[in-house]
Amino acid sequence: VDASTHPQTVVVDELVENVKTVFLGSPVVHNRRVIGVVTVRRDADRFTDDEESFLGVLTNRLSPIVAHATASVDFTFEGAVTDSDRDLRFEGIPGSPGIGIGETVLIHPPVDINLVPERIAENPNSELARFDDAIAHVRSDMERYNKAFDLAEEERLIFDAYVHVLDDEAMGGEVRQEIQHNRQWAQGAVKRVFRQHIDKLSAADNQYLAARSEDLKHIGQQIIARLQDFDSYSQDSYPNETILISDEVTASMIAEVPRERLKGIVSIRGSANSHTAILARALDVPAVMCADLPIYNSHRKFVDGNNGEVVIGPSNELLMDYDRLISEEEDFAEELEELKDQPAVTLDDLRVNLWANIGLVSEITQSLDRGAEGIGLFRTEIPFANSVGFPTEARQYEIYRRHMVAFDPKPVTMRMLDIGGDKQLPYFAIEEDNPFLGWRGIRITLDRPDIFLVQVRAMIKASEGLRSTLRVMLPMVTNLEEVTFAKDLIDRAYKEVQEEGFAVSKPLVGVMIEVPALIYQVRLLARSVDFLAVGSNDLTQYLLAVSRNNPRVASLYQEFHPAVLRVLRELAKTANTENIGIGICGELAGTVEGALLCIGMGYHVLSMNTINLPRVKWAIRQVSTLFCRRLLARVLRMDDVSEITAFLESSLTEAGLERGLTHRESIMSTRYA
Repeated sequence: VDASTHPQTVVVDELVENVKTVFLGSPVVHNRRVIGVVTVRRDADRFTDDEESFLGVLTNRLSPIVAHATASVDFTFEGAVTDSDRDLRFEGIPGSPGIGIGETVLIHPPVDINLVPERIAENPNSELARFDDAIAHVRSDMERYNKAFDLAEEERLIFDAYVHVLDDEAMGGEVRQEIQHNRQWAQGAVKRVFRQHIDKLSAADNQYLAARSEDLKHIGQQIIARLQDFDSYSQDSYPNETILISDEVTASMIAEVPRERLKGIVSIRGSANSHTAILARALDVPAVMCADLPIYNSHRKFVDGNNGEVVIGPSNELLMDYDRLISEEEDFAEELEELKDQPAVTLDDLRVNLWANIGLVSEITQSLDRGAEGIGLFRTEIPFANSVGFPTEARQYEIYRRHMVAFDPKPVTMRMLDIGGDKQLPYFAIEEDNPFLGWRGIRITLDRPDIFLVQVRAMIKASEGLRSTLRVMLPMVTNLEEVTFAKDLIDRAYKEVQEEGFAVSKPLVGVMIEVPALIYQVRLLARSVDFLAVGSNDLTQYLLAVSRNNPRVASLYQEFHPAVLRVLRELAKTANTENIGIGICGELAGTVEGALLCIGMGYHVLSMNTINLPRVKWAIRQVSTLFCRRLLARVLRMDDVSEITAFLESSLTEAGLERGLTHRESIMSTRYA
């Protein structure tokens, strides 16, 4: 067949290959989108299987390069089909919710710790003096950064941990030893010591410790920059609408940007558990982590922290959608404010409990301001993660007491320490080949009863004299034996606290259902505990074998997957049959679509991130229980996620709930359909 005679052949005058008659082409695909095609032509002979395979490999390697090039350089050629309004989208991991748009400011670290040479110091005392001077400057910078943020104590501990690294009892002392005993010049000594600790943390092969290793790297580079007298980025250089981007955005980089100018953060590396993400959430700045996009200092960027997406050079159409959305959201927010003190009651008088998922002290006020009726999930691992060692019972008591008092007389659910997987402690490293299926959650604390007892004693003491109900929740439970052992420890702690003179009530004990094995043990669990709560995030992750923190497969993490919805329905049905309260805490309950489906399933408590509370309450007050059950019945007969989501959107729009839907997803799906 002569390819040049085919009716779909496009002739490009600049390419002499058009005269060739034998054609081989392979598409260049990035993020499921065809962005080009590579063609090879010659006069005779069919292409062999090996040649065809080679071209496929070549285009696979080219796809990210071409995608990044089109994002950073405007290039076309004569005769090509162009779309000047085409938005270039890159995916990452949601770090902090919200949408921001602005001019890119690219921050490069002034030095690379890996490239610092080692050399013998001629005068070690002089090097020590230089190091002390650099430490003093960096310590001063850290204190300034700390004051720059209006943060609660837990978030401030991030900077306190940075400062502690510089102490003589920590890595600062190790650097001094390198200078004095090994006669290394100051820069080389910093490199040696910090690289040793960075490599150790990185070798643990989990996201949390990798994030801590990046923190150490940044501190080391700050010290070296001071030793080499590099100037920092001037605050006057930041535009009024700044999107901060770096290979690894750090807390100190964020602190340098005037707060009113920072509209978004994009970090090429990092995770949802990094200090950067924690700070971004505390500051209410949209952030995308682990973003798969090229680094360059040009173009406006659209940062979607809700879905973990970055759009480079957003089109006028997308900007118009964004402006319209913001205007609608502002009007809607004023209406939602009026519902703050109103109950979440359906039209047929079904009372739904809306509780908050929190982990930082700063979220207490946010939760109460948005009408939270209790704490459905207090992530106690966050105070542990922001400490230099296991917090004492007294320290834990202070943290838990603050939450109990703030929410009194509302119920407070405290999850026992849930570490492991992607939630590691820097002072309690767990090195495993598969951490998500390993030593984590209740498995750790039951193996270490000393940790368990200290924590639950602090929780029980924190409830003294309050009307709030303390609910202790057990994470990552796999079998009934673990529940029995944990309940025995809680009983022991309760008796000890009473014997010490504290006038306390016995806490309620519940299980967080997130391991698929519990789906078939719910009836037994219901007869052994006081309440049940479904951790929909991890349960979905385990059911679908998809990591939420991996951008390559994040699109497969589907909360409306038919299997997930059927499992959630079965759990609620069994719990209601056993007459035990069951709630759900996870991202699903924080959407209007998910919340209404959960009500139809029979969940009594919906616990969510506080930002979603007002919207979900508004939707609940617009519908009846019958509406929710009918919605669920239709969905359970569907077998495809896209069919389910389309049906939910159309049904809720017809019911007048369009304003409560996540419009942002609609905009993006339209633009990239």
